[in-house]
Amino acid sequence: MTPKTSPGLLSPLNDLPFRKIFGENAELLKDLLASFTGRSLDSFDGLTVTNPFLEPEYPGGKRGILDIRAETNDRTAFDIEAQRRMRPFLWERMQFYNSRINADGMKAGKTFQTAVQAVSIVIAGFNIFSGNEFRHDFRLRRGNGKDLFRRSNELIVLEVLKARKAAPVEPKDGVTGAVYWLLFFYVRSKKELMAMSEKSPSLQHAAEILIHLSEDRNLYEQALARDKLERDFASFHYAGKTEGMAEGMAKGMAKGREEGMAKGMAKGREESRLELVSNALKLNLAIDQIAALTGLPVEEASRLVDSLKG
Repeated sequence: MTPKTSPGLLSPLNDLPFRKIFGENAELLKDLLASFTGRSLDSFDGLTVTNPFLEPEYPGGKRGILDIRAETNDRTAFDIEAQRRMRPFLWERMQFYNSRINADGMKAGKTFQTAVQAVSIVIAGFNIFSGNEFRHDFRLRRGNGKDLFRRSNELIVLEVLKARKAAPVEPKDGVTGAVYWLLFFYVRSKKELMAMSEKSPSLQHAAEILIHLSEDRNLYEQALARDKLERDFASFHYAGKTEGMAEGMAKGMAKGREEGMAKGMAKGREESRLELVSNALKLNLAIDQIAALTGLPVEEASRLVDSLKG
């Protein structure tokens, strides 16, 4: 079950408050990364938040948009993603982002010796894997499972719901710890939030920002709109999956009935696409972002936007 917050309190897993809390506060981001990676706080000295857009490698190529992207002095690049609910093609998207961060680093460094190590972190507000472990670490290894590639890319998946049953390690050396941060992402009311904030100065600071953001009516409405857009996105892709299943079943049916079902499914998918684009426009998303959401070519997405505006 995805954690739900009480009316008036934004979820820290919503990408808007998530970016405001951690993308605009370097010390909080350092604590979060140290807690999730096991690295020392000092290793994040010089951490800088960078452009979240991954530019396409060729004209018409896919453009990636990260929640938060940051880089350290030792050329380790971090992609931190907060996911409130399961999204279509999540793993494919994370692999794409992870490899593209490497590609972007090569463009900047120009030599293999200066290539970045890409570390992607997914904070998931839902259960993904079986078992009780809340942290899952994926890297390139030899077949024996022991030897790591030098500066191997890394994918860390953290499951918020399972952290509730884990024994938290008390904050040490200025690092809050993974369990306490995950419990922060699970928080459902201001009362829980205030109790949680007593665990560390970073949690207290993050809680203060979250309350302030929740009291900003304009930002609160924007966050709710983005959450609705995310639901529409999932619904849109589910409609496409359902359409494909229906198409396969229709092969064994009479042609007239098959055509009727196909038309009905196509109409439903088109209506879902229009609703998705309409909500994206309310959030002032750019054409290339809308194209990425809908899977349409930029030119077609532009025509669709013009028709809705007209």
